[in-house]
Amino acid sequence: MNPSQWLEKVLHDLVKYLEMMPRSLNWDDLEEDDADVLFESIFETRVDGRGVRSAADLWAAARSSAPEQVAGSGVLQDVDQRMDTLMTLAAPLRTGGDVSDPAALRAAIFAVGDRLRAAREE
Repeated sequence: MNPSQWLEKVLHDLVKYLEMMPRSLNWDDLEEDDADVLFESIFETRVDGRGVRSAADLWAAARSSAPEQVAGSGVLQDVDQRMDTLMTLAAPLRTGGDVSDPAALRAAIFAVGDRLRAAREE
């Protein structure tokens, strides 16, 4: 798989599903059940014949299949950092907790896709 194909696959398999539901939220006034939407988006990102996979699971699979050109570009390390931030900010959702900093969580969700989309221009 060439870098462009890999990137398009990751944008579809991870980013599309990570960002889809959060795009519809009113981030200035999150409601209690929005936590469920965020949980599903981050921790149940893809549900299919292979089971339930989180954004972190999808990224790990994508990372392991990255072509050499991508691996040497710094994109993987950048997305690793963004995913670490996302998982840290989203951790309270795993135990039914509230989002303490909605703006930071929103930024973290979309930072993953922003970095991968930017890689198309590099």
